[in-house]
Amino acid sequence: MKLDLADIREYVVPLFVAEDPAFLAPEQPVVVSRKRFIGTAFFVSKNGVALTAAHCVPAPSAIPNQHAFLAIIWDGQRPRAQQVQIATVLDEQDIAVLKIAHSPSKYLPVSFEPIHMAQDIVTVGIPQHSVSGSAFEYRCLKGHVTMVSRMLELSCPAPRGMSGSPIFHGSKVVGVMSGNARSESLEDQSETTVEKFGPLTRETKTVTMAVTNYGQAEPLAKLAGKPLPFTEGVAFEQFLENLNTVT
Repeated sequence: MKLDLADIREYVVPLFVAEDPAFLAPEQPVVVSRKRFIGTAFFVSKNGVALTAAHCVPAPSAIPNQHAFLAIIWDGQRPRAQQVQIATVLDEQDIAVLKIAHSPSKYLPVSFEPIHMAQDIVTVGIPQHSVSGSAFEYRCLKGHVTMVSRMLELSCPAPRGMSGSPIFHGSKVVGVMSGNARSESLEDQSETTVEKFGPLTRETKTVTMAVTNYGQAEPLAKLAGKPLPFTEGVAFEQFLENLNTVT
């Protein structure tokens, strides 16, 4: 699968809390602030169903009056603010299923096959930081799966803001970026300094710690056979297939 910015921003979108377009004049733009940027989401169906990390979904009490939970969609010509109509947070995984008011939507193909240690992955999302300082910039990170446990551990750490990004193996999405795991270990290097203050002696020991950050992602394999509240008892994998094959 070729990942090109001109295309990927129609599939992978930033999430915000911002002014509700329903309270604005027809031609008045929605102003989004980096302070209200929450994370990344991506479409998995042609009628606006998207996935993100559960911790990227704001609590209703955290949304100010006359504001809304929004996705910024590139429609091929300009960005448009579209409301997140439904957000279902899963109990056992850091995954949320969104219904965004955007249809038809371009969507990424997903795979519910298990992913294994050493397999290569790619992720594309929107970090909170910016190099240009003028717009939200997409980043593509490549790595591999370093460990498989409850979550997928990745060799590439996730910058803040990329939670909710798709994790690709080959041409299909196999997971949702969740965050980072931090590991610290004591290096051999240490230094001791001794200072004398009259009859007193102060000894200071400085040690160097090695810090390693790993990305963490939720695998979609666990979601395959799970029926969700809005799927009416149908497993999520079959639910998506039904949505995307209906003509």
